Amino acid sequence: TLDRLVADAIVRFDPETAAQRALEDLETRHARVTLNHVPDGILATGRLDAVVDAADALELNTILAQIAASLATAGDTDPLDIRRAKALGLLARGELPHQPDQPDQPRATSSGRRRQVVLHVSLTDTALHGCGDGIATLATPTGRPLGPVTVEQVQQWCATPDAEITVKPVIDLLALVTSTGYQPSTTLREQTVALHRTCAFPHCDRPADNLDLDHIHPHATGGATASDNLAPLCRRHHRTKTHTTWTYTRLGPAEHLWTSPHGHQFLTDRHTTRDVSPDLHDTG
Repeated sequence: TLDRLVADAIVRFDPETAAQRALEDLETRHARVTLNHVPDGILATGRLDAVVDAADALELNTILAQIAASLATAGDTDPLDIRRAKALGLLARGELPHQPDQPDQPRATSSGRRRQVVLHVSLTDTALHGCGDGIATLATPTGRPLGPVTVEQVQQWCATPDAEITVKPVIDLLALVTSTGYQPSTTLREQTVALHRTCAFPHCDRPADNLDLDHIHPHATGGATASDNLAPLCRRHHRTKTHTTWTYTRLGPAEHLWTSPHGHQFLTDRHTTRDVSPDLHDTG
């Protein structure tokens, strides 16, 4: 109660401070999606953590309640929390549940977003003879592997009404892919993201999806737009590499040696960062 009274007093008597705090609070907005592994390693559910504008939060709560109620009216017997979770999936695809008392209402809006399913297919002798393990790998839209899922789950995703299914060959992570010009091709970007998974800067774990692709050897001085000269960097570390004396060298696929302005060195790969700095105080 005291905190609320103080907050009300700030709004009334110090509106500039209140406005500044509101702007700072808005800067904390985010929406993160993480995938949950059950004990045997299968991806079954995902977790959504978000901080949104207050009005957006109220509107989202209202529409989730409405869709959950519509699902119940249509015969869905799942608990309310599950129906609200289903409602998020419907919103993501731009779909609305059919209302029995509104026969003219379509199942999906005309601007509904279709589920995009991209299958990278790899066939082995065991799979051709029906001896596969029934496990697939779920990846982000740009190809970064996230974890195993069951083939049955993939079948259900593909069976979603109006799903758009694209079949592609598996990306060879070790092949040398090149592009003409500065911008990498779609295939080159997908390969680079899938190979690195995160920002290549030491200790940065930002997922490589939608990050900048940096030319290790600058394109302006002859660096090629190719698999052996690209690495994903988040915008902050891309600027750090471009505008400071941080440098790095590619040692192998997704493996780089970074050197800081003070001479410290870090070896990064797709899993870890290791400090390999020489003894800077050794005068021998």
